[in-house]
Amino acid sequence: MIPKISEKPTMLIAGPGAGKTTDMVERIVEAIPELRPNRVLAAITFTNAATDSIKRRLQERVKIPPNVFIGTNYSFFNRFILIPYASLFGYAPSDKLFLEIDIDKIVDKKPHKNIPAVKNKLRSNVVNKLLGEGKIPFGQISVISSKLMEESRIRDIVCNRIEFLFMDEFQDTDTLQLKIFDAIRKGKKTKMYSVGDPEQYILGFTYGLRGITKPTFDNIPINKFCKSCEECHLDINRRSCEQIVTFTNQFHTSIKQVSDVGRTENGGVFFIEHTDLDIVISKFLEMTKKTLESCEYPKRLFLGYENNTFDGLIKKYGLIPISNDHKGQKSLLAESIDLISTATELSQKSIRENCDFKQIELRKLGIQLMKAIQEGGIGTSDDLVCFIDDGLGLPCSEDAINIDSSLKRLYFLLKKRTEDTVGNFHSSIHKAKGLEAECVLVVAKNLKELQKWLETVFVERCKDKQDTCRIGFVAFTRARQILCIACKQPIGDAVRENLIKLGVTAVN
Repeated sequence: MIPKISEKPTMLIAGPGAGKTTDMVERIVEAIPELRPNRVLAAITFTNAATDSIKRRLQERVKIPPNVFIGTNYSFFNRFILIPYASLFGYAPSDKLFLEIDIDKIVDKKPHKNIPAVKNKLRSNVVNKLLGEGKIPFGQISVISSKLMEESRIRDIVCNRIEFLFMDEFQDTDTLQLKIFDAIRKGKKTKMYSVGDPEQYILGFTYGLRGITKPTFDNIPINKFCKSCEECHLDINRRSCEQIVTFTNQFHTSIKQVSDVGRTENGGVFFIEHTDLDIVISKFLEMTKKTLESCEYPKRLFLGYENNTFDGLIKKYGLIPISNDHKGQKSLLAESIDLISTATELSQKSIRENCDFKQIELRKLGIQLMKAIQEGGIGTSDDLVCFIDDGLGLPCSEDAINIDSSLKRLYFLLKKRTEDTVGNFHSSIHKAKGLEAECVLVVAKNLKELQKWLETVFVERCKDKQDTCRIGFVAFTRARQILCIACKQPIGDAVRENLIKLGVTAVN
């Protein structure tokens, strides 16, 4: 049972595909009626795409009041801390320009840059010069904001202003941002609700880019903040089939998930025993063809640690670059399921409960609805009512609104869809967090990397200073039905036996 937001900060720990953001939106909807007009509810996350997603989901549920702020962490710091107070306390001039500046590129042009003490001094000089000119690098937003929050007057004003603070993807919070959130927590005037997953923390490399000492895994901000929170767990996985969840559970150090999708006929985890990437991709395409035939939006995702993993084969296989900054709007499948919900006036959860459906069965019904519309079997609201009655045994509400317009919209979107039936996308693993696909191929550049990905011992995973273990976990958990793993080096008998022990099927 997930507690409602309360005086003590709440931290929801939930794994991939659990619906962490959906849960947070639900909590925001519950909090809005309690929001006083002279105070603010802030909901923050790490990317513009995630911000847009939260806004869209909220708009579907409620009319968003003017004193609700939804934005990125940086935009939150700017709006409520840096812009109002930085000039007053001498951290920046009145006229400010926020810029994406790589400080290290500037420093690397200076002499003696390889001496750590000198490099830190050079970095400080560059930053101070930019700030004096009113140019604020994005990386300095947290630095300045955390210093300002040390001022009791500012801290009191900010805490008095923010009544609710919702924080998404808290595992990506760094030590400077934690200082800001901790200051708000200690003010005891703001109700705080956070969601995250320590096992998806893969941004440790960013500390080095800013000349900051990277914390050990047990001391990363989400683990530290949890000690001051009422911690609760959400163990459902609405994305992946049972076979994949059983595999990925072996690497999670906090929770064990249960697949809401259940076991699928062709689903599973496979290791393709070839080191030639061309052969690996061919095998992957062959293995996933049947599964993708029954999908509304057939999608494969090709992942490697480096951006150039699939260079040389991109054109041959028509691989399209994608990242978590470019997540699309609602999918056709979501539109189709929404149409079923509109006609029955039931939420997806209520439909599943009434019909004893798993999520994948509702998805299949949504796909069948789209096929029927495309083939001309459903053209009117009466046709839709018959389809829903046959597929669910549920009556459609006579008072349901917008059935005709929603049906026409879905028909238009289906007609508009491109002739390309399968999307083959490629990405680095860092840029793939938040993405998902029916079938995923993850390629290790060498045996050492693969062994790190397959590490199951908790203590060893905590010792991993490069986040390699967790990078593998993030990659594995993008798949819905089929996960294929490969390595560009021979793996040897010991690793092969370990794969079998982990429940992975070898493919020659």
